[in-house]
Amino acid sequence: GLAFKSGSTYTGPVRDGKPEGSGTWLRPDGSSYTGEFKNGVPSGHGTLRSERGDLYDGDFADGYPTGTGKMTFSTGKMRSYDGDVVNATPQGKGVLTTDDGRLAATFRNGAALAGGTFTSDSTPAGSGGKGLAAKASTPVILSDDCKNTKTFRPLWCSVSN
Repeated sequence: GLAFKSGSTYTGPVRDGKPEGSGTWLRPDGSSYTGEFKNGVPSGHGTLRSERGDLYDGDFADGYPTGTGKMTFSTGKMRSYDGDVVNATPQGKGVLTTDDGRLAATFRNGAALAGGTFTSDSTPAGSGGKGLAAKASTPVILSDDCKNTKTFRPLWCSVSN
């Protein structure tokens, strides 16, 4: 395993001083990644948990959630997103589940494009079932890069050995 000045730890195989293979990375803030590493960063399948308890389980490429996966949110109106992801952002076909219902749509840069299918969990009187559908083009912001720490910040952004 490895220990870092930041207080982060890695448990698992190491090659050339970097995580390699199946392992677990823990940060002092409570965030973690468990899964496959290649050249020191997540690549393959893994599970990333943010310090707030948000969860991404799915594919990783070059250290970022990329491929197919499911994001589960610990707080707020959005419950989950299940589908295609590029750099931790919905991109392609997916299903967004909120307190209002489910939106199956094509996403571009985190925003649902027009033409998706909304299924309401319950339709309040007078709403016409358009609560989430009317907001279908509002960006679903799920992650940021190393310069912004809103949600799924990659674990290795601030780690130095």
